[in-house]
Amino acid sequence: MFYRYRPHYPNFERIPHYYGDTVRVLFIVVLVGILAGAPLYTTALTAQLPFVVIGALVLITLAGLTNPQGHVVMIVNAVVSAFGILLFETWALLEYQNGTLLEFVVREAIAFIFMFAFYFSLKTVRAMYLGKLGKEPDLSDFSDGDIPEEETCEPESSSRRPFSDGLGKPAAPDDLRGMD
Repeated sequence: MFYRYRPHYPNFERIPHYYGDTVRVLFIVVLVGILAGAPLYTTALTAQLPFVVIGALVLITLAGLTNPQGHVVMIVNAVVSAFGILLFETWALLEYQNGTLLEFVVREAIAFIFMFAFYFSLKTVRAMYLGKLGKEPDLSDFSDGDIPEEETCEPESSSRRPFSDGLGKPAAPDDLRGMD
């Protein structure tokens, strides 16, 4: 009787082979980790602060631009993720002896999150270039077109009886019935 409002949440709709929403969430988690952890893991915050802010702006821009039609954005997501892995993993390992355990753990965590963002970005880029984005998976994608047709059980003639069971055994002849 009354109009019922049903919210529409497009983030929860699943597009086959599209992982841009996952990459977006991972970028925002990395962004929070970078900004919140900067005072913990930077040795010279005044020198590194511009790079932290620029990195945060790049990540939030890419997170906002990521969409299923954005081929170039997904490629840039993969490149930025790879750069983030290299930067934070190298930084974590080079400063391992000089820093604290907390600094190392924060840098490693950011590198691992970038690693997952890189993986999901590449999965989406691959699906975009193979033309599989938005299409349900199909087993015929793995064949070379020579799939044999399924055999059908049709009676060959009226003189022969069709198979009587699902095991492929023919029916007993008429003259042998009742001889148990």
